[in-house]
Amino acid sequence: MSLRSSFFVLDTQTACCVNMDAFPGCNLAPDGANMGTRLDGRRRRSVRTADALIETYVSLVQLKHQRPSTSELAGRAGCSVRSVFERFKHLQALEQAVFDRMLQELADLYKPMPDSDLRTRIRLHVGKAALSREAWLAHWQVLRSRSALSPEWIERLEKFHKLDRGHLASIYAPELEAVGPRTRMTILISLQALTGFDAWALMRESYSMSFAESRAAWEDAIQVLLAAKVETT
Repeated sequence: MSLRSSFFVLDTQTACCVNMDAFPGCNLAPDGANMGTRLDGRRRRSVRTADALIETYVSLVQLKHQRPSTSELAGRAGCSVRSVFERFKHLQALEQAVFDRMLQELADLYKPMPDSDLRTRIRLHVGKAALSREAWLAHWQVLRSRSALSPEWIERLEKFHKLDRGHLASIYAPELEAVGPRTRMTILISLQALTGFDAWALMRESYSMSFAESRAAWEDAIQVLLAAKVETT
């Protein structure tokens, strides 16, 4: 699932860093096809293990709504704690890989939508946005619970917000083109706040609204926002 999936290729130098010291005796010199075959096999297994750790982390956070410990993660994934750190330099690197996975899946939202009337575009947009917010809300909340964010996290969040804003600008281009630059930016900021993770959590958790109710509320709110802004401009 990707808009521009190249934006979200997992950083194999930092997030998913395989420690080649874990492969004693590996020799990259071209002096034996068997060694190359064994190395390729080990790399494939290492990638599979890294993927399994990412999937396990996702499942644990969705289940417990909190950051799992390394031992808990390893136990659920069926590997050792050492195996975790052979593939990720530290737990934050694994969490960054999970966030990158989330971005890859959310990127499906950024595919161009067919030209259609406003109500249809709102329905298509909200349908996908609601599913993604529901699926990744727990991970967003775990991230936001941190007292401080590293530069790597800030960069990822900025990338997410930039792409989200660009997506909204594309979907609602006809309405945005009908207003001036200042109003256009006001609408985009309002749409981002309205359809973000925090707004979804407010409806689903604070107000105990059902999925269908929350989705309908988004559709109605976007319709009112865009109609009001276009009419008063």
